[in-house]
This record gives sequence, C-alpha cells and structure tokens, in this order.
Amino acid sequence: MRLQAALLALSSSALALAAVVTPSHNSRAIDGLSVEVSNANGPSVASIDDLVLVSKVTNVGDEPIRVIKYGGLLDAGYLQSFIVKKDGKDVPFTGIVAQFGVTYADAALYRTIAPGETVTTEHKVAALYDFKSVGTGEFTFEPLLDRGLDVGESASRSTGQAHALPTTSVKVAQDVATRVVAESQLDKRATPQCTTNATQLAIIQAAYQDSKLLAATAASHITVHGTSTLYSRYFKDNPTAAILARYRSVADEKVARILSCTDAAFQCPGDVILAYTWTQTFNVHFCPIFYNQVPSYRLCSGVNVHQNRISGATVLHEMLHTISMYGQVSANWIVDITSRGCAASQGLSAGEQAVNADSFACLATEVYVNNNCPES
Repeated sequence: MRLQAALLALSSSALALAAVVTPSHNSRAIDGLSVEVSNANGPSVASIDDLVLVSKVTNVGDEPIRVIKYGGLLDAGYLQSFIVKKDGKDVPFTGIVAQFGVTYADAALYRTIAPGETVTTEHKVAALYDFKSVGTGEFTFEPLLDRGLDVGESASRSTGQAHALPTTSVKVAQDVATRVVAESQLDKRATPQCTTNATQLAIIQAAYQDSKLLAATAASHITVHGTSTLYSRYFKDNPTAAILARYRSVADEKVARILSCTDAAFQCPGDVILAYTWTQTFNVHFCPIFYNQVPSYRLCSGVNVHQNRISGATVLHEMLHTISMYGQVSANWIVDITSRGCAASQGLSAGEQAVNADSFACLATEVYVNNNCPES
C-alpha cells in the first residue's frame, strides 16, 4: 500500500483509474470494478475541513473480486488513500505508516466485493496532509487501489505500478491551517510506554534495545565488509555511507518519541498490522500480534529471517520511519516500498531499497545470523 507519495510501489494489478470526468469527480470501469471518486462538498470549498472525498467501488463483473482493504480507497482511517498534489508538487502525507504482519497471499489483507456490490467509503483528509505548507489553491487527489494477488496467484510475482493514476481536483479558497490529531509526547529520547500491561511494556523495552543492537551490528558489518554480497542483495550499488547513516541513526537515536502499546489510531483489529508510526508525532504504536514475535537469539534456534518474526527487527523498521520523518538523517523518508518480507526487498531497484524499511531490517537480521548462529 502506498504510504508516502511517489515512493510506494503498488502491485502490478493495481487499478488504473481513467481520466478526470469533471473537476471534482471521476469514474471508470476496469478489471471488473467501477470506481468513482468525488468531493461531497463540491469542486470548490472554503476550508480543508470541507474535503470529504467519497469513493465508490463497484464490482460490475460476474465473479467476486478481492481488493486490499488497508490503505487505498477501501480504508477510511489514517493510512494513505490518495496522493495529493498542488501545482504538480506532492503535499506531504501526515497520517500513519503501518508495518504489516501478513503478505499479499494472506486473505486477512483483503475485502471481497461480490458481483453487483458497491463499497462506499468516506475519506476525511484535512488532518492527513500538510496543506498549510503549500497554501490555498487547487489540489489534485490521485486515488490508490490495490488488487494485490488473486486467489492462488504466486506471491513471488513482481510488483510495481503499471499505470499512471488520474486525479480528482478540488479548490480550497481560504483555510489550510494545520489540523493535528491529538497525541501525547515525552520530552526525551524514545521511551517505551504502557501503563496497562507490564508484560507488553517489558516486550517493547527488550525489542527496543534489540533494535539498537541489530542496527549497530549491521553498521559494523558494512564498515568492515563494505559492499559485500549480502549488502548487495539488499542495497545493490547504493553508496555505503548513506546506508550506514540510517543504521547509526537508530543505534544512536536521541529524539523525543513514545513507543506505545495503545492503539491510538484503531488500526490493530484484524491482526494484520504489527505496528505503525504517526507522522505528526513520530510516535510508534504496537498491535497485539507484535507481542507474539520473538527476540533475535531465536534466529539461532529455528526461526528463519524470512518469517518476519523478530521483534527487534520490527522495532528497527519503525525506528527508521520515525527518525527519517523527524529529520535526524537528512534525506528522503524511509517508507514501505514493500512490507512483504526479505525476498521481496531483494527484488527492488537500488533507489527503492535505499528508502525501504524492510531492506534495513532484513540485512540486520541476516548479519545477526552470520555473526551468532554458526550452525545456521
């Protein structure tokens, strides 16, 4: 799912919507689905509070169709459902970036739309994009919709957005002031916080320390071995200095944020999301399935790197999000080009790997195995 404009690669079966029909409305039937998007308050509004985009996705075929329900047009929450631009430039997304505990092959990722059924979703976007940074004017909204994999289709097939997506346009005349989703912060470096469950707090604390160890170990490997075969699998010909800076930013981080057991954005039901990061506060929230993960030492006793079960690697993944968002390392945000594991990360382009959180987590866990698990 796309979580940062122009950076996330949708699957090759992502729906390509057609050209704009009116300034505030578009529709198109494609791949058995009719997709319609409009602003409930018309093509011209006074305030971003009036940006209420309504999407309608209808199955016009004769067979049920699966569509990914997290992020994109079927999601009314805080994940990204649109790419927003003004004058051709991206409007920064300020919602949440989620890490998934399932793959494209898992049924839990999907909503099945029956023949003739319409799924209508209302998207209130005022607090999810930094409209203030670009000022008033005409905004274009490019909808996101991912078909993922059909039942029985290989989970190893290549991904990538095959078509440019059209836009819906709305003019905002006056109010583009920042809308903030309220959430508390602490004035110190990353702090595990969980007042309701001591066991969960202990797991977060241990995983946080493990993430810093994984980051430091990966940095040491790169410092000693440079562009090794292992490095090249996850970062191809990327300069080592830039990758080292990312790992060291986690090992040495000193920025205020909370690592919380609370589901502040109500993203955890369904046991699909492991954790997510608020882009407005830099805080990280862990979902119940995270606590089923295991420490790094289990990589030496039956847990495979590709199983995505290491709690420290999950925290490393999230810390890369939150640190890059805060700007501790100056460069593009670390996002989720793929949240589908280590094999998928190896298949990305060099540019995608450099900003893909899983690439960093996977290299770190493989280095751990090489250093600590001689029998593996």
